Amino acid sequence: MKAEDRDRCRLEVPAERQYLPMALHLVGDIAELAGFDQRDRQRIEVAVEEAVSNVITHAYPDGGGVCGLTGVVTPTGLEIRIHDTGLPFDPAQIPDYRPDLDGKAASSGLGSHLIRHLMDEMEFCNLGTGGKETRFVRYLPHPSIFEGAAAHPVQTGDYVVTDPGEIAIRLMDPAEAVEVARCVYDAYGYSYVYEHIYYPDRLRAMNREGSLVSAVAVTGAGDVAGHVALVFDPLDPGSAEVAIAATKCRYRGHAVVPRLVTFLEEVGRERGLTCLFTQPVTAHTISQHVFHKLGYRTAGFLLAHAPATLSFHRIAEDLAQRESVIIACKHLVPPAPVTLYPPPVHAGMVAAICAEIGLPATIAPGQFLDETVRTELQSGVKTGMLVASIHFTRFGADLSPAVRHEVIRLKREGVQVIEAGLDLLDPATAAAADLLEDLGFIFTGIIPTGAGGAQLLMQYLNGIVIDYQALRLESDFSKELLEYIRLHDPQAG
Repeated sequence: MKAEDRDRCRLEVPAERQYLPMALHLVGDIAELAGFDQRDRQRIEVAVEEAVSNVITHAYPDGGGVCGLTGVVTPTGLEIRIHDTGLPFDPAQIPDYRPDLDGKAASSGLGSHLIRHLMDEMEFCNLGTGGKETRFVRYLPHPSIFEGAAAHPVQTGDYVVTDPGEIAIRLMDPAEAVEVARCVYDAYGYSYVYEHIYYPDRLRAMNREGSLVSAVAVTGAGDVAGHVALVFDPLDPGSAEVAIAATKCRYRGHAVVPRLVTFLEEVGRERGLTCLFTQPVTAHTISQHVFHKLGYRTAGFLLAHAPATLSFHRIAEDLAQRESVIIACKHLVPPAPVTLYPPPVHAGMVAAICAEIGLPATIAPGQFLDETVRTELQSGVKTGMLVASIHFTRFGADLSPAVRHEVIRLKREGVQVIEAGLDLLDPATAAAADLLEDLGFIFTGIIPTGAGGAQLLMQYLNGIVIDYQALRLESDFSKELLEYIRLHDPQAG
């Protein structure tokens, strides 16, 4: 048995209501194994019942189909996937739930409304000829440090920089997870967008499972002065994000983060990673300066990526707009030459970015979308950030309607920003990017991948107008790229 299958259960049942209890029985059992109490198990079962009922009603209205259900115990809770190969489904056609209406009209959209509120994450995947899949995530109710906020208040006045003496840089000990959470709290309050960091049990579990590698800076007195982590993406196993960088206010000025990043780069090399990237903020230039000195170079931007509630204690307390971040990257292994297929209008800038980041690339013309191929995509929403991401497995001639329907659905869920990555090694990306721009997406750069290629970054801003002048940048190339993006943003003033 493969390691990734040890905590995974699968069941296929006929898409008929008499088999629904069988599916719910599996869900209840695996939720109990994951550690959920009876109340949470009931909530998970209600969400799955609604989702499977939708498959029975809408995917196979004439019967005869099969519904697949997969449950996965994760370090932080439970993941449920529901798959079918029935009638194509447009989630955008689900009506909004209107509790103010009477009778039957009020129940329209109730199922989807329930699912969104019973589960922590919900993701819809269009698999083209492979059907479609809905993914749910429910986190275990691990204790967070929120309960201890009163005991660890954030100081808002002046602070004194403390000499930490000798600092040890090493991997986090599981017992230090709570101190790491408090370190992030000291630097950001409760505004940091990666919410798992505030849950010590989750942080320990993710480090144990390997989806996260935490490094800490520890003073001679045993105080956790800083933290940085490698965050892995299962879709790109050759790279990782350098993230969750935090230094306690009293230890700023002692090069804590640079030492942690350098340590993690060696960890990355030992684990066979070829590329690292990070997301310095634009509310200030401190993190940009740190990573630029360490050899990270600007490849793109994610505009309005984080809520305006993000706070950098004693640096930038109040943001006037959603926070934009830079995508900065560093190759741990010299990349091999590649051929990339960007849209012609952005070919020159893509070539300039490749030169900036040291990616030897030949820019080539793309090809038309194949009329015989259906688009395959999946999307996920970070509910706390109101940001969605779209990942394309394959581009087809139906790309425009497929993406348009997904955008409508995500906007109705309150998403403010949609981020898409397009594989630049795919000759169809050139045509696909042109179609996305017709739908309102804008080009914001590229991001290298661990396999040696790169993805084209595109964003859809749902009614958000970026004040480009408010973004604070350090490097000349960052400024050049941002001005290029502004000139191609139809909403920019």
